[in-house]
Amino acid sequence: QAVLLESPEARILVDGGGSASPFFDVGRSVLAPALTHRRMPRLDAVIVTHTDMDHARGLRWILDHFEVRGLYWSDSADGRALREIARRRGIPEKVLKRGDRLSLADDVCLEVVWPDEELLRPLDSEKHASGNDASLSFRLMRGNIPLALLCGDMTSSALNRLVSTGQNLRAQVLVLPHHGAASSFQKKFYDAVSPEAVLASAASYNHYGFPSRKVRDEMAERNIPLYSTTMLGGMTVTWSGPDAVMRLPEK
Repeated sequence: QAVLLESPEARILVDGGGSASPFFDVGRSVLAPALTHRRMPRLDAVIVTHTDMDHARGLRWILDHFEVRGLYWSDSADGRALREIARRRGIPEKVLKRGDRLSLADDVCLEVVWPDEELLRPLDSEKHASGNDASLSFRLMRGNIPLALLCGDMTSSALNRLVSTGQNLRAQVLVLPHHGAASSFQKKFYDAVSPEAVLASAASYNHYGFPSRKVRDEMAERNIPLYSTTMLGGMTVTWSGPDAVMRLPEK
């Protein structure tokens, strides 16, 4: 999964996809050409929701060859290869947690909603969150308008805990957690977000069946349109004007 957040003032890459193949580099062959189409190889920030291969391996080439002003992740991230590149190239690093904000423009920011700092330690605590459940998650905001919510690969139990924090999670667009997997199906979470549309990032003909039928059926029952890269490939959602009018991809 890879998501580019872009405003006239900033470009932020959230995750970078990845492949287990030793012969195909997603960062070099897919991300870099897309990011440099009529643009210089520069990013204001790279955000790593978590370090699973399909979210982070493609970032190695980007960090090694682009001008990147900052690398952000949660305290639970175990990204040794990414850290080594960042430190070698002098890219500043910062750990984010619930309550932090990252500015994209004067009125556009990322509002971090997960993870809670207390859930990351101690390791022997029953509340400890790690791996998918510690995914760095945030809302894209324009002023007081909640544009989108991204939750990495959080599972159903973690999403339930997120809802229980009582935060405002409403967003016009929800990027489905864990590519729309059944393991991340959570009705209370969908109620809290109340999206106008949902997006699923998954490879075509993936053997996991993402987005899952359970999630697809739930969205259909709620009359929420679902847009998936399995059918549409790369997708773009835009917001324009003072009221942040949303324009969704064409199916």
